[in-house]
Amino acid sequence: MIRVLIVDDEFLVRVGIKTMINWEELGFEIVGDAENGDQALEMARELRPDLVLTDIRMPKMDGLELIRALKEELPETKVVVLSCYQDFEYVREAMQFLGALDYVPKLSMNPEDIVNVMLNVKQLIETENEKQGQIIRLEKQVNHNGYLKRNNWFRELLLSSDLNKSQWLTQGKNLRLNLKLNPDEDYNVICMRIHKHTKEGKKGSIHREHIHNSIISISDDIIEKNNSHGNTFYIDNEEFCILLNCDLDNDIYEFEKLDHICNQLLDNIKLYVNALISLGIGSLSNGLFAVRDSYQQASQACRFSFYQGVGTIAYSED
Repeated sequence: MIRVLIVDDEFLVRVGIKTMINWEELGFEIVGDAENGDQALEMARELRPDLVLTDIRMPKMDGLELIRALKEELPETKVVVLSCYQDFEYVREAMQFLGALDYVPKLSMNPEDIVNVMLNVKQLIETENEKQGQIIRLEKQVNHNGYLKRNNWFRELLLSSDLNKSQWLTQGKNLRLNLKLNPDEDYNVICMRIHKHTKEGKKGSIHREHIHNSIISISDDIIEKNNSHGNTFYIDNEEFCILLNCDLDNDIYEFEKLDHICNQLLDNIKLYVNALISLGIGSLSNGLFAVRDSYQQASQACRFSFYQGVGTIAYSED
């Protein structure tokens, strides 16, 4: 259903518009009506209508001011103008400069006029919604493919017995990582394990793969907000690896930042994904290609967190 807000200072006009045609049969829902622009703007902020059908001449805030405000605050909301013959210049401004889609003449208004205009608007809104849906689906697919490439690339470092280091580094540099790739750099390695998450969300079943991608996104965002260089990779069996560049010139600060990142991970993943996790931290990896040993330590520490309780941070030395 396309949500419609009707705005006119004349009560009988508002009633007439609501009762003149069968809105629901055409695919519209009248979500409210307002007697001036001020009231309409407040209602629009709350109700988020797809379409506002508004008069031009009204007290407090006229139709042109309302359209300007909607364009600024709710740019996705479409507008159709109710007009009298003497309002021609206002209607022209509303359509040419403010983006109103169409107009309905008030004095000669009849059901056929409203139906024709509404069907045209409906087609436009549905076309835009479909395009937006295609863009969202494409973005999700791009993100999915990007995460898949990243994860497979990183698994090679952990699992491959005959890794082509030069080729592997070149592939990594093409993945647009936040991680600095240098064979001689020092790295902190965190293992993150999901113990429990809900399979039902507000909009129904959440695919496990979507949860994994969400966790990667949340984790990478936390890393970036802490002014760190690093990335998160899904390994398998509900286990992730977080690889962080480490600055040994300021090891106390690095430890505090690492601890802060881990606590943010615990809080945010529980809050946004409704998942319980534990974290294991391996010993410092002296070099990129020593990460495998550090990850095994972190993974083992993470598994031992069972004895400490879910939602804990365990160090490989513990």
